Amino acid sequence: MLSWLGRGVGVAAGVGITASVDSAMATTGAGARVDPELDRGGQVTVLANGTVLDGTGAAPWPDTTVVLAGDRIVAVGRYPLRDLPDGVTVVDVHGKYVLPGLWDTHTHGGWLLDTFAPLHLANGVTGVREMVGPPGMEEVRELLNSGQVPGPRMVLASELVDGPHSAWGGGDTGAGVIEAGTPTEGRAAVQRAHEMGADFVKVYSYLAPDVYDAIATEAARLDIWFAGHIPAQVTAQDAIRSGQHTLEHQYGIYLSTATDREDRYRRLREVFADPDRAGEWAETMGQLEMDSVRRHDRRQAEELFALMRRHGTWYSPTLGVERTARLPGEDLLADSRLLDLLERYIQPTMREQWLANARARLNRPPEQNARMREYVAAQARLTGAAAGSGVPIIAGTDCWIPFVFPGFSMHDELALLVQAGLTPMRALQAATRDAARCVGWGEQSGTVTPGKLADLLILRQNPLEDIRHTTTIDAVVSRGRYISSREREAMLAEAETAAQQD
Repeated sequence: MLSWLGRGVGVAAGVGITASVDSAMATTGAGARVDPELDRGGQVTVLANGTVLDGTGAAPWPDTTVVLAGDRIVAVGRYPLRDLPDGVTVVDVHGKYVLPGLWDTHTHGGWLLDTFAPLHLANGVTGVREMVGPPGMEEVRELLNSGQVPGPRMVLASELVDGPHSAWGGGDTGAGVIEAGTPTEGRAAVQRAHEMGADFVKVYSYLAPDVYDAIATEAARLDIWFAGHIPAQVTAQDAIRSGQHTLEHQYGIYLSTATDREDRYRRLREVFADPDRAGEWAETMGQLEMDSVRRHDRRQAEELFALMRRHGTWYSPTLGVERTARLPGEDLLADSRLLDLLERYIQPTMREQWLANARARLNRPPEQNARMREYVAAQARLTGAAAGSGVPIIAGTDCWIPFVFPGFSMHDELALLVQAGLTPMRALQAATRDAARCVGWGEQSGTVTPGKLADLLILRQNPLEDIRHTTTIDAVVSRGRYISSREREAMLAEAETAAQQD
């Protein structure tokens, strides 16, 4: 019998690969097929002799084989491949790197299954956290999570819960936005999310403190997470103590660590209290937040990071969208890569909206552009400081915001995390192990270990040497199905064709 030379996790020591595969085939009832070029649908797949970056933080494992049965990893280890039973699909991945599939923890547009799903999957994003869940999205989640539609697994937010005068429009619950102006309405919004089967409640910027507190209390009672923006009138410290699961975009972090934060929040409350100034809050909030960079108190920041660690709060910096949203229009319109992605994968109506967004930023005063660049650099510094302090970081893109693309932008996000000071390993974990833990899938996703879901990314070059190597995708595995380079290209071509239709 062949010796088991692997991790000894999920398969008893001394059990050979032949026995492991026999057991897997008995479970799955796989039929006879060996040639991977002829049969990608075999239920037992052996990825032979690659280098495994398992997502746990362990050093790479060269010459390691991963055995998949159905949609599960059943063995990971080193052993010779011989005497395999019929019905096994063997794929030689020697010289390549096998990683967990990526999670994008902040996405939008999941209902666009003919573009959203393939663009994520072809880029190695095998799981997403969809951040707004209007009625009907539960069906989309079911289509994806059941495998009826090929695409990433989905964790789904509730409808967006915001205060009166929300930037996203009125209180028509059919539009995906619930306006909660009282504590009673806040509790009702949480109850509705729970009844509709949302995985968490999405909170937003205009919620009043008493309504936010009611949401937090009701979420705890019903045992459902709440996550999203820190409301503009709520400090980051209070959001963390209230149990907010993730803090998105770093909103409120600089404001909450400014030397004069009490005065800044007083000014915000004055705007909110005046009905005639309801439309000013977003601009006022943005100005106060950016100005707070120059009043940043590192001691307060360290205290805030310690509070996040104690409460298990996740930090979701979304560096790419923060950068893209503030770039001068000239920079966006001169970026050939972004324009190519725009032309190929974004529907005509949305494409024109994105271009209009960029044109609106043309010819901004130089001092405004300098201020924006200063703030983007400060956000990167804050992310690096948070990571260095041990705060758990997750990778999210906010895709479908202008010039933020499903799948493609995740690789940009990883590069920006490394530029901010994370090691390549830590950045990868922000999109694999740690992301899966954050969204509640840590027991079944995020690492290349036996028993986990068979969602994998196979690269031609080592991302630990250069994080940009995550773009050297050779293949993707989704639910145990090996998607070759040729199939990936076909998937992208189909998404491109679909995107040309409004």
